[in-house]
Amino acid sequence: MSSSTIRVDRRDGFGTTSCVPLHAFFSPVVSGFARSRRRFVAFRPRNRLRVVVALLVIGVSLACARFRIEELEPRPVFSTTVVRAENPNPTGAVQLQESGRVPFNLPVQPAINTSHAYIADPSRKMVRIFRAGNSDTPRAVLAGEGAAVTSELTRYNLKMGIPGWIAVDDDDENLYIQNFARDAAPLNVPDQPIENRPSNQTSVLRQISSTILVLDVENEYRVKGNLGINGFDTEPFPEILRMTADENGLLHVLYRATNAAPNSSQEQLILTTYRDGTPVRRFDAFEGAANADERRQYFIEWEDIVPGPGGDFAIFAVSLRQKSSYDLVSRRIFRQDAPDTAPMELLRLDDPADYFVSSRPDGGFFLLNAEEDGSRILFKTFSPEGEYLNNRLIVFPGLRAAWRETFLSLDGRIFSSRLYLGKFELYEWN
Repeated sequence: MSSSTIRVDRRDGFGTTSCVPLHAFFSPVVSGFARSRRRFVAFRPRNRLRVVVALLVIGVSLACARFRIEELEPRPVFSTTVVRAENPNPTGAVQLQESGRVPFNLPVQPAINTSHAYIADPSRKMVRIFRAGNSDTPRAVLAGEGAAVTSELTRYNLKMGIPGWIAVDDDDENLYIQNFARDAAPLNVPDQPIENRPSNQTSVLRQISSTILVLDVENEYRVKGNLGINGFDTEPFPEILRMTADENGLLHVLYRATNAAPNSSQEQLILTTYRDGTPVRRFDAFEGAANADERRQYFIEWEDIVPGPGGDFAIFAVSLRQKSSYDLVSRRIFRQDAPDTAPMELLRLDDPADYFVSSRPDGGFFLLNAEEDGSRILFKTFSPEGEYLNNRLIVFPGLRAAWRETFLSLDGRIFSSRLYLGKFELYEWN
């Protein structure tokens, strides 16, 4: 928006806004201030009107900034070759399987930092280690029990079954691999067409218990321990939904507990932060997300919990849904600054198209609003107080069905993966 125009109406989240020249408003105001001091102090009706108009213009200018949409462009950060599972192929190539023409068994978010990219291959029970950038040949392979690896690749053997989620910290010190049992049901065919899948879903293993292998990268991927709910060598996680590596050896794990909360449509979500295999902080469901009448009338669904950097706070998304139809009644966003402090409600929503997607480093958060065909996603930015600040828009170029998954890092960076022309690619939006 140029400095000589101002937006005065908004159609919708993706719509256009019209602009009006500012000189029509500011010229009489500037002229009024240029008049003699005595006439201004007298504050005649004409001058009063001009000041009111000036204040109105300033207010509209602030509102215009709130609804400004910044369109981002994709920048490639990683690419590697993908082949079909039924074709003979070298160990270095990531393989996928298909049901009809729908690909699955794809990597769940690749773990990447400035040095390496780690790609899980569940069907072959291995994790490939690539150098960051474009690379068709992995530098090495982390091989689970029974994995077949060609001799030309450096191999690190692990007591690992089927790998799932992977996370790595920025300084490449710790690597975390979700580890399913060797006899786990390996694959789950997607039950929706590609174009209708939510942006943050991908093919995953069936919801079964698992642990997390913690590896020391600098010591040739030496296993530090096998992480469970309460630390190393403890009870496995019932179902891991997400895990995120952080600074200073921290790992955030969001998992679904098996004990369902009363009058809840699903099991309880728990977010636990670990340091060197020891739980140091835990966030879970709290009282006050809904009152007693609402708890009797609606399903209370804990949709997501996302930590802030360092685990200093957590943002919660809770929805109230009709028991008969499961329609959304209200979605509520809370922040809790510590597990023993009272949560603060930041926002209430009634538009089912607005989803909570991530926290912001300053204590704010992002909402996601995607068009029905999945061709574009609008990220709405909110302050720590729940104030609507601005928007960022991503529009997927080329074949929409090729774009697989979109996710945010804890520092607010947006990434998308794409399966296109025999390549598995990762892009960052800037």
